[in-house]
Amino acid sequence: MQLAQQAKIVSSVAAIDTAGGARLGAHVNFSKFEHVTWLISIGAIGNNCTLTMLAGTDAAGTGGVAMGYSYYLSTGGVPLKAEVASALVTVGAAGYTILAATDDNECLVVEMDASELVAPATKYYVGPNFTAAAACLVSCIAVCYWPRYAANPALMPSAITA
Repeated sequence: MQLAQQAKIVSSVAAIDTAGGARLGAHVNFSKFEHVTWLISIGAIGNNCTLTMLAGTDAAGTGGVAMGYSYYLSTGGVPLKAEVASALVTVGAAGYTILAATDDNECLVVEMDASELVAPATKYYVGPNFTAAAACLVSCIAVCYWPRYAANPALMPSAITA
């Protein structure tokens, strides 16, 4: 089975230089899925950029509240080479600072379960927010797993819309 048949794929942040201002990514609806993985591609970095994960009340992240999360970070710094992921690291609501000259050309993988959402319970749309930083190139894709509340359990996950 192919990935797109097993999970919902969401383009959260198209490749962008955050020098133009903070970049709030598209939020995914955790009421529809048990787990979401955000795949963040980091390009060349001129200045540090902080990634926070925000829980809001809609897909645009309205009323966003920063929350802690866990991530893996690739090591190696050169695209298309065999890279080894770091151990799983947990950060608080302040997020992770993507470091210039250290995290260039890496891949950051954020893992989150629906059970980790912050109060109030109405804030179940979650997405990334990258602070404004000159010459910080990033992109982000969300992979949503384990659909919840399917109208018909016989339906394939790809037939369930969020």
